[in-house]
Amino acid sequence: LSHMLPVMLSVLVAYSIGGMSSPSIYDVFAKMAGLNFVCADISASPVLAHKMAHEVMRPIPITLSLHSTYADAVAVLQV
Repeated sequence: LSHMLPVMLSVLVAYSIGGMSSPSIYDVFAKMAGLNFVCADISASPVLAHKMAHEVMRPIPITLSLHSTYADAVAVLQV
């Protein structure tokens, strides 16, 4: 424990300084791919800030197992 505390503290300080001085590598990759930041999306559109998870989620997809029959597949396609 006496050795881990200085290591954890130094990692925390390095991470904080790195976060202030340069963007995250994932932010850079997202920008190169043309994707918007999640925080920017929420602040740009007040509608997204008030959406509930159940409003944007899709129902659980129906799957077929190895033991499903042809009748099971037909029933799924008719839904």
